[in-house]
Amino acid sequence: MEIVTAHKNGKLIQDKKSIFSTSSAYDCPVTGTIYGCILNEQQSLNKKLDSFSEKPYQTPPKAPILYLKPENTKNGHQSQVAVPEKATKVSIGGTLGIIIGKTATQVSVEKALDFIGGYTIVSDVSLPHDSFFRPAVKYRSLDGFTPAGPWIVSKETIADPNKLNIRTKINDDTVLHFNTGNLVRSVEQLLSDITEFMTLCPGDCLLVGNGLDLPLAGVGDHIEVHIDEIGFLQHSISLEKKGDSL
Repeated sequence: MEIVTAHKNGKLIQDKKSIFSTSSAYDCPVTGTIYGCILNEQQSLNKKLDSFSEKPYQTPPKAPILYLKPENTKNGHQSQVAVPEKATKVSIGGTLGIIIGKTATQVSVEKALDFIGGYTIVSDVSLPHDSFFRPAVKYRSLDGFTPAGPWIVSKETIADPNKLNIRTKINDDTVLHFNTGNLVRSVEQLLSDITEFMTLCPGDCLLVGNGLDLPLAGVGDHIEVHIDEIGFLQHSISLEKKGDSL
């Protein structure tokens, strides 16, 4: 019996996956901090290798390149992602979210899975940009730019997190497909490398990464991110109403 954890109308729900309806809206299930990781997909890294010999980079990255998706970006299943009027398109980065189960500091690769509480689906939305080493806060941190869910599945549900197919659909057309087997750092290696220099807390969510050539979506488009053994996350793109933000 598969038990999942979801949030609806501010309430925590834990029950059999079969009782949940994907046609219903759910809150973002992530309670902690969301961290993204750039260039952790092998083909994307290969495409950038030549540019890393140029200024300001000089050399390829030796450690995971992280960025923060702050609290204001959290959004849920069946949500609307509102984009500014000046933004004609947004990038959609469908990816796997690792939910930390217990405090993780200097975790070894061999024991990394012991610190994982579960997994969820995340649509990492951003304004198109080409900034990698420098924080792209204004592109990634707009309100509602991180839909996640619909639920968190336990780590026992996933036989091997390094063999998951991730498919992104826009208006029912598959626009991006990749497998976690193509990650530069496996789930275990990524968790080990990051906790070497920072502590991850229970409830935190670590995004494993996605490609460089991300699909673009516009106002009125409907997005689905499917991941094997978890399900699918849905959201749509709408135009930000005047007065929604300062």
